[in-house]
Parts: sequence; structure tokens; C-alpha cells
Amino acid sequence: GLPGGRRLRRHILPNAALPLAAAAWTAFPRALMAESLASLLGLGLPEGVTGWGTAVGAAARAGDVAALAGPALLLALTLWALHGVGDGMRLAFSTVSGGRR
Repeated sequence: GLPGGRRLRRHILPNAALPLAAAAWTAFPRALMAESLASLLGLGLPEGVTGWGTAVGAAARAGDVAALAGPALLLALTLWALHGVGDGMRLAFSTVSGGRR
């Protein structure tokens, strides 16, 4: 057979790269949403650190709808875009692997 390093480079890494990248792209929006929700509830980032949830929470507590719309819309668009990339990578992987999911 092939030596261990060569087998890893020629067979394992090329077949594992796309599923690992797709998993990372789908995990990142979840982490971003969790951080935003925790910060919105006051449990996330410390005081003085700017984040999506802290900006949305500050605008919501102030009752300023105009200030709330900007960060909330940008957070939604960012999550939608990241999810779209991850979903596209998942579909590309299922096509490459013969349609298996």
C-alpha cells in the first residue's frame, strides 16, 4: 500500500475537505446567532464590546425603531448569506458524492 502521509494527501484530505468546509459554513451562522441572542439578553459580550446583539439590544431598550432596523436587518442579511453559502456547499457535496445526503 501507500505510505501513511501519501495516502492521507491523495485520498483522505481531498474527500474530506468539502464536507468539513460545508460543516464550518453551516456552524458559523449558528454561532453568530447564539452570540447575538446571548448579547441581546445581556448574557453575551461584556459591556463596551460591540456586537450584533448588543447593538440590537441597545436600540430595543431605547425604543428607537430606526436604530433597531439597521443592526437587525444587517444581522438577518448576514445570517441569510452565510446560510446560503453553507447550503450551496452542502448541495455541491451531495452532487459530487452521487446524491447521498
